[in-house]
Amino acid sequence: MAIVSSGTLSIHTAAGTDRSITGEFGGTAPHALSEYYRGGANVPSGATGVPASGTIKLSDFYNAANTFSTTLVSSITAGSFSPDSAVTAGFTFNVIYVGSLIRVRVSVDGDESLSSPNTATNVFTITNAPSGYTVKHGTITDGEPHNDTITQSGNITSSAISIPTSGSPRQFTLSGNSEGGPEDASQTFNHGSGSLIFEKSGDTTYTYNFTYQIEAECEGTGGE
Repeated sequence: MAIVSSGTLSIHTAAGTDRSITGEFGGTAPHALSEYYRGGANVPSGATGVPASGTIKLSDFYNAANTFSTTLVSSITAGSFSPDSAVTAGFTFNVIYVGSLIRVRVSVDGDESLSSPNTATNVFTITNAPSGYTVKHGTITDGEPHNDTITQSGNITSSAISIPTSGSPRQFTLSGNSEGGPEDASQTFNHGSGSLIFEKSGDTTYTYNFTYQIEAECEGTGGE
């Protein structure tokens, strides 16, 4: 849990564990503020309010946290094309603990030239995450224009589910199908936004926000 945003702070726990630099970041006694520069042995580079060098004071640690999230990719595009048959385009988020890191990786089902990212890619991470976090999805919007309603699948739903530490990741998939055939041109175009929400009682809630575009097209020229 992050250090509080105002009031008394201390290096040790005299002011309370949520007001303590050692309570949040650990360290080896005897303690001094010089142990707690950002990017050093005790404070991660993601604690952006804490100085990396120079003057350092207790008030620099308001809202500082050992656990932090990073959005690496926020826009997902999946595109598929066929001259004569129905095709599917979509993407899947895979969520799992890797040690103390919660990793969200996307895999895109689509033509490489029409999709981004076009290889399995980490899109969101939570660093130094304590065990016991859950994941659920927030509101998924389905924009206009489109021919077919987007399909949601996977075991990540609007209800919180635990995140595994090994084995198969939790998954959330959005996809669309063009329909159509050799003499039947058809297309689906879906775009919108959504989120994955990571929660643990008593700890900070983290949200991964994303936008997406899914386009699948059957040209209908295969019968000519």
